[in-house]
Amino acid sequence: MATRHINRSAVRKAMIHDIAIEILEEIYAGISDGSIENYPKFSMRLGQDPQKLQFINSMPAYLPLKGYVGIKWASVSPDNSTKGMPTAMGMIVLNDPDNGYPLAVMDGGYINSWRTGITTGMCAYYAADRNSRVLTVIGPGENNFHALEYLLPRMPRLTTVHVIGRNRERTRRFARQFAERYRPIAFPVADSPAVLSSSDIILVSTSSRQGLLDGVRLKEGACVVGANGFLDLGTRFLGQIDLILYDQRRAALKRLGEPSSVDLSLFDSVELGEAIAQGGIRRRKQRVLAVPVGLAVIDLAIAAHVYEHAANEHVFDYQS
Repeated sequence: MATRHINRSAVRKAMIHDIAIEILEEIYAGISDGSIENYPKFSMRLGQDPQKLQFINSMPAYLPLKGYVGIKWASVSPDNSTKGMPTAMGMIVLNDPDNGYPLAVMDGGYINSWRTGITTGMCAYYAADRNSRVLTVIGPGENNFHALEYLLPRMPRLTTVHVIGRNRERTRRFARQFAERYRPIAFPVADSPAVLSSSDIILVSTSSRQGLLDGVRLKEGACVVGANGFLDLGTRFLGQIDLILYDQRRAALKRLGEPSSVDLSLFDSVELGEAIAQGGIRRRKQRVLAVPVGLAVIDLAIAAHVYEHAANEHVFDYQS
């Protein structure tokens, strides 16, 4: 038997985005109705600095109806940005569940950032007012790039997308690439978080741990999506939140409750799969927070899609 090695460029080439988005919707629906199981992940802290968010995760997943089992092995190292390396990196091993043979070893970094970004966009689309006019992006990185790729074509009333980032030149490049494609939407680079108070939608994905939303008065009916949970959002702003949107409630309560020191079970909540099934959860004047924590079974489903469409170029027998 043969094991295929699928590197990052091959993953990107093999992924058919429209089909992959349909897969996400299908898996999220299955998670919410109980037909698909997402297994717990094991997280191991790395390094000696307790204040530094550095860890590596082992995340198993099983899709019996699609005929795949596998594991995602992913790390986060904030200092990597100073070394010219991605903050988050990972690999996915895809196995045949009948005999355990490893069918593929592939890059998981692109799948992770794509899934994170598309899920962020989905959360905003299904939770925000479809007539939203002002959106703010905090963190001009790959996650928010994919989020805007999903969201902008689906929100026709948007007039302004503010972009906030620590590196001004990088932030300008991020804004410019969208401004050239989505006229007449304006993409100003914002120097001040004051724009957050007038934003209908706020997308946050950074490596900061400063509580970027603490002290911000959210607009009535605003939708906030935090791709990294509360690590960069803070928690003091939660008193303004009326409803929380999770990708999976059980996983999120376990993963977010302890580090945030907040009893999230006290909040009204809904799962993304439920929101998709309902065509949206927009409730007039409610402020909604979405905190998708990332589910291994989603990444495995996308990895299976990539495996089925990737060119059969780099093959080896791991037993030889």
